[in-house]
Amino acid sequence: AMSIPAATALVADLTGDEQRGKGYGLYEFMSSLGATFVPLIVCWIYYHAGQTVPFYLTVLVLLASAIWALLVLHRNPAKQAAQNQAMD
Repeated sequence: AMSIPAATALVADLTGDEQRGKGYGLYEFMSSLGATFVPLIVCWIYYHAGQTVPFYLTVLVLLASAIWALLVLHRNPAKQAAQNQAMD
C-alpha cells in the first residue's frame, strides 16, 4: 500500500497528458488482474511443487522487476533537464 503513490506518480511521469487516462486504466487493470489470478496460481504451485517454490519464484520476479526498472527506467539527468527547459 505504501508503494501506490509512487507507482501512480511513475505512470503519470511515463505517460503524456493525452495518454494519462489510458495509462492509469492499464495500470489499474493489470493490478486487478494480478490481484485476482496470482494468489490462485501461487496456491496451485504451493500444493503441487512444494512449500518453498512460491517464495523462490517471488524472488525471481522481484529481481527481474528491479533489473528491468534499472535498465528501462533509468533517466539521464542532463537529458531530463533539457526536456524540462524545452517545455518551459
